[in-house]
Amino acid sequence: MVVGLVFPFIFFGSRHLQSLGFPSISIFAFYGSLGVPIAFVAWAAYRFNRVRRTVKQQNYLLCLKCMYALRGLAPSGICPECGTPFDANDLKEKWQRELKKLRI
Repeated sequence: MVVGLVFPFIFFGSRHLQSLGFPSISIFAFYGSLGVPIAFVAWAAYRFNRVRRTVKQQNYLLCLKCMYALRGLAPSGICPECGTPFDANDLKEKWQRELKKLRI
């Protein structure tokens, strides 16, 4: 894909592309506009890995709604942070299902 984006500018030059009807934009503006989507994808991957790592470090004992650490609490009850009911036996399966949905 990168070769497809770089090739026209290197081979033809921007003046030749202008004569073919392409708009006159600088190479920096063209490639700079690619930075926003790339930054978003990098941020999403970082966020997903951070959530996944936190869930595994807490041994899947996190509230599904607010991610409050439920270690040390009764095996089933209500999250003290947000009030969501939980069952420690089901949390691992639910977290694995949620993390699988988020995978890119």
